[in-house]
Amino acid sequence: MRSSLNHLGNFWLDSLDYLDENGVAFIGTVKGDNLELERWDMRSAEILGDRWGDFRSATFCSGTLKPIPAFAETVGLEDWEGSSFEAGFGESSRSLIVEDVSTKGDRLDNQQVENQLELLDSFLDLDANLAVFSASYRVQNRLLHEGLEELAGEKDREVFRERQGMSGDEGREVLEGFKASDEGLLCATMTGRFGEGADFPGEELEG
Repeated sequence: MRSSLNHLGNFWLDSLDYLDENGVAFIGTVKGDNLELERWDMRSAEILGDRWGDFRSATFCSGTLKPIPAFAETVGLEDWEGSSFEAGFGESSRSLIVEDVSTKGDRLDNQQVENQLELLDSFLDLDANLAVFSASYRVQNRLLHEGLEELAGEKDREVFRERQGMSGDEGREVLEGFKASDEGLLCATMTGRFGEGADFPGEELEG
């Protein structure tokens, strides 16, 4: 309790120094009977702008930098050059929009479970490493419990599962095991540690 009060007190004392500071925002959110207060420091251009002169050059490469001028302004870059390139996907790559299934919400009704398992049964026939990203751990666990894990086993696929609260070491072990497999199935959430930031070059993930 003493430690928590100390952190709370320091937060309030520090916040008083930023009340009139441009680029610092306070956001209050009501959740049930509680009020959550967050302090967002958005002065990245001011803070980072003085650092770029310490480098001869810097290279930024990501799929999420566009629009590049806005990114440069956000991080305080004044002298820069930018380029964007189309992703070189082969003709065999396809993006499909499937009817009668939805990722909306953090729960599934029985009909949605049936529809998704029917779709995933066909999906698991692909001869490649595959991944299923769910809207929440609740949805993921429901699908696995209702038959996804059994379907994967019938097709000789090892299931690599992201679990809520897993440690960094556990996450790396799951990811490395999946990448090393030939026909593995990665089950994770769209907002979890594998939803963004994980790289799957070559044949490590094809579906």
